[in-house]
Amino acid sequence: MGPLTRIPFLALALAALFLAGCGRPQAPFDQKRWLTADLLTHERADMVESLLTRHRLVGMSRQHIVQLLGRPTETALWGIAISSVLGPGGGFGIDNEWLVLELDGHQRVASYRRTED
Repeated sequence: MGPLTRIPFLALALAALFLAGCGRPQAPFDQKRWLTADLLTHERADMVESLLTRHRLVGMSRQHIVQLLGRPTETALWGIAISSVLGPGGGFGIDNEWLVLELDGHQRVASYRRTED
């Protein structure tokens, strides 16, 4: 392999390393920080994995969720669900990322998902 043929390989390898390091940092869930987070940042999104690991949301009552995460974000996007905006989504930043908690007939969390609008 000559010196000129190594350049595309090197560029590809550097691009792969750059992209591998572009994931958002994960932060420990902190209820105070969650409740006071600036929703124009990724502060909540950075904590959501820790939240999901530390707190078993499925089965929690609506009241417990509101105590833990604060009042749901007002939106008609998800029907009868509790939703919390996590901050700007990927892409061009025109969408938001959400944590959506689906409730059962007893007002307990039946399932949850992360999504973008």
